[in-house]
Amino acid sequence: MTTDSEKLLLIVAGPNGSGKSSLVYMTELSVELDKIINPDNFARALSNEIKDPAERYRIAMDSCEALRNALLEQGKSFGFETVASREDKLEFVKKAKSKGYYIDFIFVTAGTPEKCYERIQTRVKMGGHDVPKEKVFTRFERTMRFLPHYLELADHADVWDNSGDHLELICTKSDGIIELTPAGVSSEWVRKYLPNLIRGESPDCIGYTTRFDNENCL
Repeated sequence: MTTDSEKLLLIVAGPNGSGKSSLVYMTELSVELDKIINPDNFARALSNEIKDPAERYRIAMDSCEALRNALLEQGKSFGFETVASREDKLEFVKKAKSKGYYIDFIFVTAGTPEKCYERIQTRVKMGGHDVPKEKVFTRFERTMRFLPHYLELADHADVWDNSGDHLELICTKSDGIIELTPAGVSSEWVRKYLPNLIRGESPDCIGYTTRFDNENCL
């Protein structure tokens, strides 16, 4: 994928409740696990010092942003988890790309905001943190709309569906070629948010080739 001398940025992205944190333990990663910046981990570390969950998470987010910016300026390889629902995260990746970073992008979604919210409520019952329903739904739509732009920037990408009982690979990107799996071709959310791939075009209709890994899948 990369050489030892290359600067690498790993992005683990997806809507709230899609299973990002679980995914990092189930897939082979391009950077070490302890180099992936995760606000949830920062917030947990502050649980004894700051009792208010909202304040705790705000400080964790600020700390993660400062750390990301510092590592980028130092030219270090690292990764971070993100909902990817805001323009500033996309701009950060564009900045990394301009500084010569190799962009490795892992994306996971549960397919619908309803499914994501359902997963979050299951997580809450097990002691995990909650996210208001309204935020889940509004962030989901923004995240999915940003997905084509991240795919365009990525040097390598894996996109996963986590809506069922097991993860399904939807598409991969390598050497400028995006390969859709049969699961990707038949996916309703791919047809909605990545229609250009179904038509055999690039995410943003610029300079990439889509390849189907099964000639009969259409």
